[in-house]
Amino acid sequence: ALGGARGVFFFSATDKNDEGNSSQRFVVLTDLGLITKTDVKGDIKVFVQSFRSGRPVSGAKVEVLALNGTVLLSDTTNGNGVASFPKLSGFEREKRPVAFVAKLDNDYTFLPLYNSERSLNLSRFDISGLETYGEADKVQAFAFT
Repeated sequence: ALGGARGVFFFSATDKNDEGNSSQRFVVLTDLGLITKTDVKGDIKVFVQSFRSGRPVSGAKVEVLALNGTVLLSDTTNGNGVASFPKLSGFEREKRPVAFVAKLDNDYTFLPLYNSERSLNLSRFDISGLETYGEADKVQAFAFT
């Protein structure tokens, strides 16, 4: 259980025997887990889930944060824990989107955008699938009995 300690904290550690050996990290203590998915049109769904219960979180405010700290877009998660955003194009320079931020009551978390260090390396997986060539409303399914 998280108790009362929630939020974003900055952690810095230095080896007392080697001043050059140090590390800094942001540490997030939260019950809100975020996953994003982008469809073929570029629209983005943000899924918010409770770490504690494993269930979707409804009523969470999800914002797209710009490089200058302003909120570009916001939505509230529905009963399935989903917030929807249009394609994040057209924002430039200081208005470039940098993170999704989710808030619910006294809980807060964020997910950086466009961070290659956090991307899943798919090079070892067959992810080719079937191409719909821009036909986003088409679905192909196979049923086995």
